[in-house]
Amino acid sequence: MSPSRWVSWGAALLASTISAGAFARTPQDPPPDPATVFAELQAEFQTAQEEFYAPFRAAKSDEEMAKIEVDWSKDPSIAYAAKFLEFATKHEGTEPAAEALLAYMTMERNDREAVRKQAERFVDLYADSPSAERFARSLPMFGWMLGNDAVVKLTTSLFERATNGEVKAHALFARAQSQMSSDMAMARADFDRLLKDFGETEAAASAEGSIFELEHLQIGMVAPDFETTDQDGKPWKLSDYRGKVVVVDFWGFW
Repeated sequence: MSPSRWVSWGAALLASTISAGAFARTPQDPPPDPATVFAELQAEFQTAQEEFYAPFRAAKSDEEMAKIEVDWSKDPSIAYAAKFLEFATKHEGTEPAAEALLAYMTMERNDREAVRKQAERFVDLYADSPSAERFARSLPMFGWMLGNDAVVKLTTSLFERATNGEVKAHALFARAQSQMSSDMAMARADFDRLLKDFGETEAAASAEGSIFELEHLQIGMVAPDFETTDQDGKPWKLSDYRGKVVVVDFWGFW
């Protein structure tokens, strides 16, 4: 090969190397932030939910609704629970991950041990996050799945780790409620502490009703008297039926 051709070939190789190196170092578009990805996941789930429940919204009567056949195994919550958990794991330590973990615990209905594990994880990582108050508020509802003993453990841990007063108050309230059926003395002690140390919180305001339930509405206690009217507008009192078998049915729409 002639010297001129060597120079030409070398120059071409150098040019291609520089070009390739420059291309490799070209900054790429930054990945979307966790908040954006989480919002997209939420919107996707909401759309799936709306499509799944569309027949119920379209029904014009209870009779039409009763005829709707639904394959509950295709409830979007089943598939999306795993997606929210995957997101929470990938973006651990961020606020969107905390929200995703809350969503997962709400959706997962079958794996009790997994929910317990993720609830403990939430307490470890997010006790002082903006989502911690919502988590504390939801803890009493976890009792049906995790059991009251697990909820007592979670609320105790959350109360000790959190620094926000509202979070600590709701954790204390949840612990007291979880003990009402098993240890009324401990439940009352927690309610009293809630009123004493966190009296200005929303949780403390809710404690009054729970204390009334604890002191007056337990099995074996005499039911508190009340007065109301029947379907014809005639007034009557519960005590009018004392000594008789009475079924009191409270119901409503939520």
